[in-house]
Amino acid sequence: MYFNSLQSLRGLFALMIFFHHFNFRQNEGGMFEAGGDCGVTFFFILSGFVLFQNYLKNESQSPTIKNNLIFIGKRLSKIYPLHIVCLALACLLKLAVTIPDITNIFLVQAWIPFRTYYFSGNAIGWCLSDFLFFYAVFPFLAYGLRRSPLKFVGIFTVIVLLYILIGIPLIPSSLADGIIYINPLVRSMDFVYGMALCLIYKYLQSYKIKINLVDTVCVFIFTILIWYSCPSRYNLSLLWWPAVGFLILYATTTANKILAIKPLVLFGDVSFSFYLIHVLSRDYIDKFLYKIGLAEMNPGLRLFLILAFTILASFLVHRYFVLPIENLIRRHLNKRGPSPRVALN
Repeated sequence: MYFNSLQSLRGLFALMIFFHHFNFRQNEGGMFEAGGDCGVTFFFILSGFVLFQNYLKNESQSPTIKNNLIFIGKRLSKIYPLHIVCLALACLLKLAVTIPDITNIFLVQAWIPFRTYYFSGNAIGWCLSDFLFFYAVFPFLAYGLRRSPLKFVGIFTVIVLLYILIGIPLIPSSLADGIIYINPLVRSMDFVYGMALCLIYKYLQSYKIKINLVDTVCVFIFTILIWYSCPSRYNLSLLWWPAVGFLILYATTTANKILAIKPLVLFGDVSFSFYLIHVLSRDYIDKFLYKIGLAEMNPGLRLFLILAFTILASFLVHRYFVLPIENLIRRHLNKRGPSPRVALN
């Protein structure tokens, strides 16, 4: 499944995360503080939506260990090599390699609810630890959701309600970010919500129901306003479910010329590379500006410089590093035997 509108949304939400991490001056918040929460939630939900949509379109094979390992390998072929390069650059920037950095190699950092671990190395790489877990459990989740959708959704709804009413209030404040925002098991709820959202899409598609743009924009703006007044431990992910759901359903049920324009779609194609290198780009450029005596550069010019460099680097990295290595690994895995017939783009 390939929707140009969804690719464009990937790029737009990657920019939201970028602006979340960009501050005009040190010790100031980002330009768009809500961008990190909504951006990460969007990518987790979209991953579940796309994978399950393609699972439904193809005859799936049984979730055997061999098939699952090949499936995970193909998914990691796109994200892991660049992750390792970014981890090396992050260690080079600080001229040190620590034990928390090593946990990044095995993508287990998100399971350790301490900031020095989950934000170690290339700090934003923690989400790859979550994706690895999603990929590992996806074949089993997809099998259950396809076989008994009502039962699956009912159990999932109960789990979410218990989490909201009992789980979140009991989490210690010192571990709130590490568990609510970072932990793969907790964030898998976003992923499963994306899978369930696919069933809503199929229903809307069968009855040719389209989501209205005005409604979608209103829900998103309303969510942003709530985010700034909502208790922090409740605004990290679940708050964004309705807004992200509306956006994905709007993008997939309603033809939109703006979301289909080629520059946006192309940027969406490289959004993963952009996401993974944008903090490193910012830090390396800031270090360079400091060395040449331009640390106090005009904030607007600094923003343009970092954004332009990151976008250009994203296209080059995607074209000449990510794609060649991904294709090489997938060709090797294809020789190992059959894998679940799930589109992996």
